[in-house]
Amino acid sequence: MGRNNSDFSAGLFHGSAHEFNEGDMVTPGKDGFAWASTNKDVAAGYGANVYSVEHQGDAVRFPGAAKEFGIHSSRTGYKVTKKVN
Repeated sequence: MGRNNSDFSAGLFHGSAHEFNEGDMVTPGKDGFAWASTNKDVAAGYGANVYSVEHQGDAVRFPGAAKEFGIHSSRTGYKVTKKVN
């Protein structure tokens, strides 16, 4: 089930080696999902560039990861709002 923005009051973050600009979309990869975390440190483990992102309506917590990692998957992707590091 999807969530609304109030469920992500701490924010969502995406880490990547890719350079994104504000307004770009983090799109699903080969596995069919785009990934983000509510934990900025966890996101930083996936790439030197960490971005604040907004879900586009279908982000759900990934049950295969520990809850404290805050990993979320999306089939539609995430919109980049700003670079945080």
